[in-house]
Amino acid sequence: MKKIFLFCFAIAAFLVSSLINAQYRDTVNVQLDSLKENTVRLDSVWRYHLGDDSTWASPDYSSSNWDTLRTWFDGDETKWIGIGWFRKTIVIDSASRNKSIALSMFHFGASEIYWNGNLAHKFGVVGADTATEENYQPLRIPIILNLDTNLVYTLAIRYSNQKSIIDKRWMNKWFYGNGFKVTLRDVNSSFRTFTMQSRIGSGVNFGISGLYYSLSILYFFLFVFYARRVENLYYSLFTLFLGLVFTLVYVVNSFFFSLIYFVLFQILIIISTLLIFLFYLAFLNSIFYKKTTKIFFLFLLFAIINGLLLFVYAADDIVNILIPVFSVLATLEGLRIIILAIKNKKQNAWIIGGGVISFAALIVVVFAVVFITGKLQINSLFYTALFVLGLFSIPLSMSIYLAKDIALTNKNLEKQLETVKELSAKELEHQKKSAELELKAEREKAENERKTKELEDARELQLSLLPKKIPELSEYEIAVHMETATEVGGDYYDFHVQNNKLTIAIGDATGHGLNAGTMVTATKSLFNNFAEKDDILDSLHKISLSLKKMNFRFLSMCLALLKIEGNVVKISSAGMPPAYIYRKGKAKVDEVLLKGMPLGTVKDFPYKLVETKLESGDVLFLYSDGFPELFNAERELLGYEKIKEEFKKIATDTPQNIIENLKKVIVSWKGNLEINDDITFVVIKKR
Repeated sequence: MKKIFLFCFAIAAFLVSSLINAQYRDTVNVQLDSLKENTVRLDSVWRYHLGDDSTWASPDYSSSNWDTLRTWFDGDETKWIGIGWFRKTIVIDSASRNKSIALSMFHFGASEIYWNGNLAHKFGVVGADTATEENYQPLRIPIILNLDTNLVYTLAIRYSNQKSIIDKRWMNKWFYGNGFKVTLRDVNSSFRTFTMQSRIGSGVNFGISGLYYSLSILYFFLFVFYARRVENLYYSLFTLFLGLVFTLVYVVNSFFFSLIYFVLFQILIIISTLLIFLFYLAFLNSIFYKKTTKIFFLFLLFAIINGLLLFVYAADDIVNILIPVFSVLATLEGLRIIILAIKNKKQNAWIIGGGVISFAALIVVVFAVVFITGKLQINSLFYTALFVLGLFSIPLSMSIYLAKDIALTNKNLEKQLETVKELSAKELEHQKKSAELELKAEREKAENERKTKELEDARELQLSLLPKKIPELSEYEIAVHMETATEVGGDYYDFHVQNNKLTIAIGDATGHGLNAGTMVTATKSLFNNFAEKDDILDSLHKISLSLKKMNFRFLSMCLALLKIEGNVVKISSAGMPPAYIYRKGKAKVDEVLLKGMPLGTVKDFPYKLVETKLESGDVLFLYSDGFPELFNAERELLGYEKIKEEFKKIATDTPQNIIENLKKVIVSWKGNLEINDDITFVVIKKR
């Protein structure tokens, strides 16, 4: 009887204890020392009340008559109306007084956290409808809760997720739950873990995705420049979507987005994951088979079905079931292809096989560690190195394979070329020499005759277009000089006098021979038509438009136009060298540089106009670019500064003497060399 009594007493005590625990299961005991090593998850039942009342944050308010609800709403969503309050009692040990703990949250709604009645933090804006609510993802960022001398604290959370009521099916499909998750941890441990995970996450994601993007760009251009190697394209797309997955995962876990963008990123991650394995199989098929196999098309169909189901069923079902199944099957198919390739002694098959086998072996090690220890500390250096090594084994093996294959292809081509050269060199050498001698003689003869005829025609045309005499003016003294190169470049100068107004043109046609002569002919005709016009800029535009309409193809005309009336000089230039003006009163040389496109190239170029005055003794010097571009025996250019210096030395002389001295400069600089372009001088001195 005594044993029976003790047994019944034990049963009764157990039931009473269970009832007491059930009554106070909204209470959590926390010891600060344990928080340094472990995280306390507040996933148990909370006291819950629907609606909204600010007095529910007070620790003096009694919530014993409230309903109970799990904050993640597992199976009890019917109690949730979109907004409500959650309360839990936190009991600390005496050693934790006057210290702090860290709280972290995860949700897709909005929350306000009250600690003993005081607002500790806000995540988003809690609202009674979608118009006033602002969703926010806290991303488990730690917030600090200060402890005082009390041992009992009230943790109250005001929470809303109106989207889970308005569009319940959409929320259940794309998100992990409608509620929130809360954890407690030691402050230092929490921030150290959060910082370490952020640093490692940023470094690993940026490093891995950056490397994958680089590989993708490299092999894409290899495909562009040699499209027959389609495996380069598949490998480029494989690494592209690998990098994209890492980038998207980092963005989703590191930044706040509206819910619709969060869903978009989730879709992109899932689709990118499917494409990774598809292009992985396409890469292997393109290497080891002459055409795409039927099995690959089955995987393609499977991937399309997965993508379509993504928009019909819950996203978690696709991610947790179909994607792993697809990934495992694709990995096994890849292993099958590689094993058969190695068995059939396909060239370099063992390189890719080694990468795939290494990756699988490392994954097994990781799962074994998780199974034995029950956790995976990815923030540790060892596991991070293990993760990175396993992740890079497949891309590394693929890169080595492609690089070696390209190298072997180039070596084989070199050997074949050498063989062809050796076989044909002796036979072709004799024929080549005799044929070259005959062709060379004929070509030289024909070329000499052609050049001689063309040069003669070009010189005659060029000289026939120049003025027969130099204008004689009472206020100005003028002298000109032209020296043609071996191949005529097309220099040109011209004058027009009307009512004591002098119009001057100096130009240089691009090209050589008769083509340049034709351009000069057209320009002279246009100059005669527009020389009487006062507007120099309008004349340049019309001459340029006329030359462009004549469709000289690659030919153009550099031209400077000047009008002198009294002591006023107006200058505009289209691609000609700068004009120099010697100022007698100041004994210095001014440079007039007007940059502009040659005539006949651009339809409406904004040419510029400079207006200046010439006093008695001032000298205006115009020249073509054959002068500054004159070479000496050391292949040095004469240059503009040298010309400016020489002109200043002789500017006080007569125009004709100035030209004679400049001709001496040409002879002194070039020595025995021939000039490589026409050289033209126009010197005008105010009497």
